[in-house]
Amino acid sequence: MSLKNRVQYLFNRNTNYAFPEHALNQAESLKSLSNDLYTDSVRFIYELLQNADDASIRNLSVPRKVVISVIDKYLIITHNGLPFNEKDLDALCAVGCGTKAKDYEKTGYKGLGFKAVFGKSGYVLIYSKGEYFRFDSSQTFHWNANWSETQNTWEIENNRKFIFPWQIVPLWTEINDVPTMVKDFIRNNPCKVAYIILLNKVEDAEQGLKQLQKHSHMLLFLRNITETHFYSKTSRVILRLETNTDGTKKLQFTGGIPSQWIMKQLVLDIPDEICQALSNDLNIPEKLKLVRKTEISFAAKYEGTNKIQKLDENESVLFCYIPTTISQYKFPLLVNANFLTTVNREQLHTDSTWNQWLFKQIPKEIFKWISDLALEKWQQHAYKLVPNKLTLNDTLVKRYNESCEQGMKQIKFIMNNQRSPLFLSVDEAIIDLTSLSKEPFVGSDRIRLNWALKSLTGTIVFSYLKGVIFVDYH
Repeated sequence: MSLKNRVQYLFNRNTNYAFPEHALNQAESLKSLSNDLYTDSVRFIYELLQNADDASIRNLSVPRKVVISVIDKYLIITHNGLPFNEKDLDALCAVGCGTKAKDYEKTGYKGLGFKAVFGKSGYVLIYSKGEYFRFDSSQTFHWNANWSETQNTWEIENNRKFIFPWQIVPLWTEINDVPTMVKDFIRNNPCKVAYIILLNKVEDAEQGLKQLQKHSHMLLFLRNITETHFYSKTSRVILRLETNTDGTKKLQFTGGIPSQWIMKQLVLDIPDEICQALSNDLNIPEKLKLVRKTEISFAAKYEGTNKIQKLDENESVLFCYIPTTISQYKFPLLVNANFLTTVNREQLHTDSTWNQWLFKQIPKEIFKWISDLALEKWQQHAYKLVPNKLTLNDTLVKRYNESCEQGMKQIKFIMNNQRSPLFLSVDEAIIDLTSLSKEPFVGSDRIRLNWALKSLTGTIVFSYLKGVIFVDYH
């Protein structure tokens, strides 16, 4: 169905203000929102990538992919997912009214991500299944005759320059008015949807794309997209996420060294007391208030023959399905969850009951995952993922550290090499770094007896595993 009538309807609705002050206040609010959403040249691209992921068609026989290209002064982002429908168009022309608020299989829920584009451009053309519409700051919007005064008189009397909220006013665009190079690009790169963005600063976008290509792990937690193609005048780089036969993931890109990841996805029940707290919190999005389960995902990096690598500090960022810029929490692996962040994804709400509960789950679930990995081919390196207490001082860290200490003592994640049970907690385990337990004149029973006697007298043998090297546990 054509979107033309809906575009015209939204144009009429979103240009019909009773007073010029209403239009100007809306315009200034949108301007501030767009400029404040993201200050770098990469984040708004992530938002469009998330939109493409949410629009993906499941069970597609061809790879679900995104193409990102800078041509002349335009940034073009295309995908082969679902085209726009009327509800999608309505959401683009509103603030905080996304179509994903009650769709639990989609990531977005704030209805703000697209507005970040207007911080980088005053002209955004959208292609959807053969049709075009645009948002254009250069469009002349006629002064409403019902406002009585002329625009010039009003501006003098109010000492304000009048601007219109063009960011929510769609303009139908005939194909003959579309730049030839845009039509050629879409013809050569068939797609269902394309965002064509006339850039304020082309150099920033080009630099941002180079930076983006280095962050190959950006695809790890997206639900659907498996390929991202970067096209420029001089190169074509393809970033591809593949699933290995053992369920691990391989990220590879043209001319680069592949990275390999072990993935763990968890679906956790949300306790009643947390649900109750969320329902009473006015700052919680409606989508989070309605859920009774939530996902937490981990990705551990490995190389060679099953050698797990603890992440470098500069690699450890939090994910909300796409990477955030939150990097102060130095986890040994990548952590993805539906964290409640600021709009620009640059900070977590540390006073949020929801975030505090999520942080409490992270170390416990890592300990449980370690015990799973130790049963598989990863056992010699699984303990590199043992979480350490964090040194930051905020409420999230406090909840994390409390859970980390409890998990260390209560969760049986240390493989027992002597007898059942298969796994031991820290308080139950003896780590023999001397290998004396292998010697017949000592043996493990004497060591165990000696440990038990010392424990009875109050001697703590191993109270925390930070820095301990695990040996001979298989």
